[in-house]
Amino acid sequence: MLPRPRLNNQIRVPQVRLIDETGTSVGIVDIKTALEMAYEKKLDLVEISPKAVPPVARIIDFGKFQYQQEKQLRKQKTKHKAAGLKLIKISLGIAENDAMIKIKKLVEFLESGHKVKVDMFLRGRERANKDFAEEKFKKFLLMIAVPYKTEQSLKKLPTGFNVVLSR
Repeated sequence: MLPRPRLNNQIRVPQVRLIDETGTSVGIVDIKTALEMAYEKKLDLVEISPKAVPPVARIIDFGKFQYQQEKQLRKQKTKHKAAGLKLIKISLGIAENDAMIKIKKLVEFLESGHKVKVDMFLRGRERANKDFAEEKFKKFLLMIAVPYKTEQSLKKLPTGFNVVLSR
């Protein structure tokens, strides 16, 4: 939540740099004149930048201003959330139908803006035949129908392979 700005009679400085409702700068005026201008237009005087010298105040409808700020904050949160990393695990013995289900989920993640880490974990004797496992992993990646970027190239690990994909 954003800190609530001071408005109207809460502003306690002698002068403010005033911006009117159209966004044009009026200049530096004393607080009484700024309040009178705001009351004439039936709008609020909102202190936008209290740390500036003199502080910047704007004549606007405070309800609309608050709504725009919250809307912008929600938009930033959704952008931030979409950058998450999702994990898809596959095994060496994955059946074709199971692979298609995993790919369908992977495509959903990519289309919603997430990065996807595809991980193939090898157990026991599966580690002995890494060439076959790598071939199977690459075949899985070729089955992905939508275009994607490889964020992190195919990485060979002692326990298997992984790759990070993005839209």
